Amino acid sequence: MSCKMDPIVEMLKSYEELNGSNITEMRTEPSALEFMRFVALSTPFVVRGAASHWKATKLWNCAYLQQAMEDRIINVAVTPRGFVV
Repeated sequence: MSCKMDPIVEMLKSYEELNGSNITEMRTEPSALEFMRFVALSTPFVVRGAASHWKATKLWNCAYLQQAMEDRIINVAVTPRGFVV
């Protein structure tokens, strides 16, 4: 007598196999091919320190952003439970 797996359990197992919770951490930027592999497989990854040379990481702070945006109207959508969208 064969025992079939519950379809819901089987679906969840397949989902977990396809959408693992592992996040790849890299110390250098990926090549174009490596990047496309991550994108094609919808695999999350983090490049540590990749933006450290960006001007924004040195320039942006609360005072700078307040001055840069003081004349702008900012629209914020809030959900019924208070989450910002």
